[in-house]
Amino acid sequence: MNQLPVIWQVGARQATACSRALSATVAEPLKCVVKHIDTYRQAKPSSVSCSFAQFDDQWQSLLDQSMPDVIYLHSLPSNELVVCCAKWLKQIKALLPSVSVVLNAEVNSNVNCHRFLTELITSTDLIVAPKRQLDCLVGCLNTESVTDINTALQSWLSVSEASWLLSDEQSGALCLIANQESCGFSLAAHHQKLSQTQQDARTFSLACFLAHGYDTLDAITMGQTYLASDLEGCAGWPKHTQYLPSITSLSRVASADVSDLSFTAIDMQKFGLYPVVDSLAWLELVLENGATTAQLRIKDPSVSTLDSQIKGAVALGKRYQAQVFINDYWQKAIEHGAFGIHLGQEDLAVADLSAISQAGLALGISTHGYFEIANAMKIHPSYIALGHIFPTQTKDMPSQPQGLVRLGFYASLLKGVYPTVAIGGINAERVAPVLKTGVDSVALVTAITKADNPVQATRDLLSLYQTEKAAFDE
Repeated sequence: MNQLPVIWQVGARQATACSRALSATVAEPLKCVVKHIDTYRQAKPSSVSCSFAQFDDQWQSLLDQSMPDVIYLHSLPSNELVVCCAKWLKQIKALLPSVSVVLNAEVNSNVNCHRFLTELITSTDLIVAPKRQLDCLVGCLNTESVTDINTALQSWLSVSEASWLLSDEQSGALCLIANQESCGFSLAAHHQKLSQTQQDARTFSLACFLAHGYDTLDAITMGQTYLASDLEGCAGWPKHTQYLPSITSLSRVASADVSDLSFTAIDMQKFGLYPVVDSLAWLELVLENGATTAQLRIKDPSVSTLDSQIKGAVALGKRYQAQVFINDYWQKAIEHGAFGIHLGQEDLAVADLSAISQAGLALGISTHGYFEIANAMKIHPSYIALGHIFPTQTKDMPSQPQGLVRLGFYASLLKGVYPTVAIGGINAERVAPVLKTGVDSVALVTAITKADNPVQATRDLLSLYQTEKAAFDE
C-alpha cells in the first residue's frame, strides 16, 4: 500500500485548536497526513507564543520522524519564530529540494513585514496573500492594478523563484504573479464575501494537491475548484466541470472573446482508435486498414511539400469518410477544407480560433492536467486530448507522464461533457487499462509506425480496441 503524502503544518491562526480541526477536515478526504508544529504552547490562564527553543525542538522532533512533501506555514506570531522557520526551511530544502513550501502571508501586527519576507522568501515556492496585505508586505497601495502589483513585486521576484498567489476576498478570484506567467482564476460559484475559514480551507487544499505531486498551476486550479464545490456542500477532489475556474492570462495582450465560439462536433461512432502519423503514406495505410479518425502531424513546418501533404490528407479523409485532423497548421487546414485541427496549449495564444470556428472545422486541444483542461474548456473544443500518459519518445515533453490514476480522474471529470482521447506511450498491452479509465478514444503513434508489420498491427489494434471497448461498455 502506498504511503499517503505528508504535510507539515507550521503555525496556528490563534491559540486554539481550530486550525488543526480545519486541516483535518480538508486533509482526510484528500488523503493527506498532517503533522503539526505549533507556534503556541498551553500555559494557564491562556495560550502564549512558543519560545525559539521550544519551536526549534518541535522542528527537530518532527524531522526525526519523517520528511514532508509540503510544508505549510501560516500565522507566525513573532519575528523570533520567523527566524527559526527560516533556519529550518533552508536546512530541509538543502536536504530535500523537492519539498514544496507554501507560505500563507497574512502577517499580524507583531511581525515585521519586510523581515518576514526577507527571512522566508528564498526557501518558499508559493506565497499566498490577500490583496489587502500587499501594502504591508510590498508597499502596493493600488491592489486593483495588475501593473502596480507587478511593479511592487519585481524586487522580490528578482531574488526568489517564489510565485505569488493573491486573493480577492470579495469576488473569491485568485491572481498568480510569477516570473514566467501571470494568470487569473475566477471562482465558479455564487457567494458572499469569503470567510476566513473558507479562504484557509482553499489554501490548505492547495497544499494537499501539491503534496500529491501536482504542479503549482494544477494545484491552484484544483484548490479553486475545491472552494467552489465546498460553497455548494460537496468539497473534495475535482469531479464536476462546473466548479472549474475560468482562467485568464494577465501577462499577454487581451485576446478576443472565445466564449461564444463553436466547432464541428465529432462523430463518436468514428472516434475510436486514433492513429497519429507524420506522412501521407502512413495516413493512407491506417485509413485503408480501418481507422476512422486519424491525425497528420508534420514536424517540420519548412518542408516544401507541406501544402501538398495537407491537401492530400484532406482528400484521403474524404475518400475513406474518416475524421482527419491536421496538427498545428490551422491556416493550411482552413485553406484546404480539412475536417479538423489539433492544437497544443502553446498554439491557443496565436491561432485564430474565430477563423477556425467560422470555417466549420472540428478542434481538438492537448492538455496535461487540470489547469490546461480548464483553459481548454473556455474554448469549447470538439474534443480534449489527455496526455502524455506514459513515457514517450515521439517528442520532448515539458511535463511528467500522467499515469493511469490521473487519467481516470480527468476522464471522469470530463465524461459526458467533452469527448476525450488518451495519448502518449500507449501500446497494445496498454489499450485495455487505458480504456478502463473511461476515455472515449485512444491515440497511438509508434505502436503502428514502428511495428514489424504495420498493416497487421493496425488491424490487430483496431480489433483489440473494439473488443476491449465493447467489454468496458457492457
